[in-house]
Amino acid sequence: MYNDYFGFREKPFNVTPDPRYFYTNPIYQEAYASLLYGIRERKGFIVLTGEVGTGKTTLLRRLMNSPEENIRLVFFYNTMLSFEELVSFACDELGLLVKGTGRLQKIQALNEFLIAQSKNGGTVVLLVDEAQNLTDDVLENLRLLSNLETPSEKLLQIVLVGQTELDAKLGQPQLRQIKQRVALHCRLDRLKDREVGPFINYRLRMAGYERENLFTAEAIQEVASYSKGIPRLINIICDNALLIGYATAAKKISAEVIREVANDLRLNPEVQAESAQPAAVKAVKKVENKQETRVNPRPEQAISRPRSLKPVLVGSLITLLLVALVGGAVFYKPKLESWLFDAMLGKSSPEKTQAAIRPESLKNSRLESQSAKSSDAGEIALASVRQTDAAQAPNKEINEPVKAERLPPRLVQPPSAEPAKAPAVQKDPSVVIQWGNTISRIATEKYGTEKILLAMDILKESNPGIEDLNWVIAGQNLSLPPLTRETLLRKQPDATYRLILDSF
Repeated sequence: MYNDYFGFREKPFNVTPDPRYFYTNPIYQEAYASLLYGIRERKGFIVLTGEVGTGKTTLLRRLMNSPEENIRLVFFYNTMLSFEELVSFACDELGLLVKGTGRLQKIQALNEFLIAQSKNGGTVVLLVDEAQNLTDDVLENLRLLSNLETPSEKLLQIVLVGQTELDAKLGQPQLRQIKQRVALHCRLDRLKDREVGPFINYRLRMAGYERENLFTAEAIQEVASYSKGIPRLINIICDNALLIGYATAAKKISAEVIREVANDLRLNPEVQAESAQPAAVKAVKKVENKQETRVNPRPEQAISRPRSLKPVLVGSLITLLLVALVGGAVFYKPKLESWLFDAMLGKSSPEKTQAAIRPESLKNSRLESQSAKSSDAGEIALASVRQTDAAQAPNKEINEPVKAERLPPRLVQPPSAEPAKAPAVQKDPSVVIQWGNTISRIATEKYGTEKILLAMDILKESNPGIEDLNWVIAGQNLSLPPLTRETLLRKQPDATYRLILDSF
């Protein structure tokens, strides 16, 4: 209905297990590789579990479309069958001629076929979907069927695919023998919030959509919240959202549309306690979790081990350095900005540093002594500088006393005839992230390899919408500020300075 309106070749969000729409992420790729490895190496029993709607059947369909010519697959989708019916179905799918109708004759015919396939380098695989519905009797007979083997390898590979209830069933004491024979156990998990956007865009491209950002960023966040990362729910929500967009002649799918769909489907958003926490708190918790994962001492070690003094010493040195920088900035603010900026870019030297800090700007200038007391701020600054002859004593130091009660001396500039115009605010140049590109590659092309670490810091500072530089979405705008004094040394509203230093 809406294909022509949005420019699709076909519906992008069907819930059928189409292997062409198989979205690959690290978890799915690992599960698929594990299945292929277990089949090729003839491991015997392989188990794949996952929650409802996480794409288990789609993964099996992709496996069935594998170009492996020496693999014969038998796919069971109806697990309400008895063991005899299951064996009969396998013989029919493999095209075996069975002499008789009994279970023994069918198993003998299957065994002869497996031996012949093994001699020719072939492999036979039984794929059992919805395996959590199998009875204990059928599972036990499948274990006995796996005894068809040679001294060196298994003749029949059995892949059990089911929901998380299959794990609980295999954990029962009466099925411990089959559980011990499971050589590989793969698990599919929900998509992370940051993977929902790429999942949607991937399906849109597969359907022939060539424009950009059909779903707004806010809409994608709502989809991730209501679907809880389950691919089937993502497809259902997006399909209904496209239908509403077509009915209302909308060119973009907004967050309001997603909330309307969720309300119609009676879906509740996922409540995440950490989402309300500040970003700084999340970063601290992430570091603490990493430290707890790396260092896991025994209880007695945790109590008796003395704390290291290295973090305290390093923290004290950094604090002293920052205090020195701030104190110097108070006295030599005009020149310090240029000196810090040049030092970070590797352009300064000791001679240049001294020249930048020395008050050469006081030459050939006449400042009148004045005393001013501000009742609002409570600050008193008295400065007295006498004019000297530049030709007679060009390097003569200013020897007039400078009196100050609260704040350091200020240089009083003569009022300008015309008010200074505020500099025009220029927007930083930006680039649209293309599919397959990375932040490090963009930073290298823009800033060069010698300043890649400093460039990554400034990109993180200038793009607060990107939480993780390792995970970006095609179509996002990436701000590329120049490495200038204004971007690296920023004045804050409280008259302090935020300095971006090069990373170690």
